[in-house]
Amino acid sequence: MFGEIAIVTTSGKAYYRLVDGLTRRTVPFVSLTPEDAIPLSVKVVITTGEEKKRVRFSEVLVYYEADDPTDVIEKALQMLSNKSTYDQVIVGVDPGKTFGIAVMGDGNVLKSMNVFDAGEAAQRILQALNAINADRKKVKIGNGAKEYQLELVKLLNRCLPLDIILELVNEKGTTRTGEAPSKYRHIPRDIMSAVRISMRKGSEIQRGKSYE
Repeated sequence: MFGEIAIVTTSGKAYYRLVDGLTRRTVPFVSLTPEDAIPLSVKVVITTGEEKKRVRFSEVLVYYEADDPTDVIEKALQMLSNKSTYDQVIVGVDPGKTFGIAVMGDGNVLKSMNVFDAGEAAQRILQALNAINADRKKVKIGNGAKEYQLELVKLLNRCLPLDIILELVNEKGTTRTGEAPSKYRHIPRDIMSAVRISMRKGSEIQRGKSYE
């Protein structure tokens, strides 16, 4: 996927936010201005609303500086994979005072975030799963921080559709650097732990009943 996404902008703020978002997902990209020729390797262009009319390309996505870049980056990745739906989406969660969340589509990081309470974590997970088409959806939660883990499981058990599987995962060792693929190792620790949790087999939680 080398060079298949181009950031085409002269806006410093838009460029910084898009680069940060792509780098966190280890997605290679090309940096261009609207006057530059677009390389043949590029399949998707991300530019700003003001600069779109200056970009001559068939596949152009618009990013607005006030927005979170996550959605436009996710759309670009989906266009590259030619997928309107995924076989499986897994949300890995590292609970604690800071909740690390990684949304994985067929093994690739689609979204990642840090939040600071179980309520917000549950809301963001629900929003992410609702926004993505997938044949199977699953949430895997690390079992290390018992208090935070229990609260999040209770909230998710109430708010998620019953066909979404919840699993508890032994998170021992997920803060080490040796388990996940090297392309993810620059990601912040809580997010990296969530990625590793998503890759581990867990114990399924029975849905539809109170969880203690």
